[in-house]
Amino acid sequence: MKLHIVDFSWGVNRRTGERSESEAANVVFEDLKVGVLPPVGPTRHVFRIDEIREGSVVLFLSEKSGTVEIKLGEPYEYRPMSFDGGHFYRIELE
Repeated sequence: MKLHIVDFSWGVNRRTGERSESEAANVVFEDLKVGVLPPVGPTRHVFRIDEIREGSVVLFLSEKSGTVEIKLGEPYEYRPMSFDGGHFYRIELE
């Protein structure tokens, strides 16, 4: 199994209210094992694998968001709290 994480940066133009987003990082982790993953993207967000199951992994997102089970072939979108810009992540187990 491989863990694919895409980091998107987004923002809102204060004058026009227009929202924009772009891909900031696109990483694939192979040979998955329990533990901390290398930092992702320009904000260097750190994810942690807490458990590896048959067809899924339990991924720690942050202190505030806790953990989530990522199932094989089912993308998950992690959006940390932000009002006028920041980063969100698309996470998929392949």
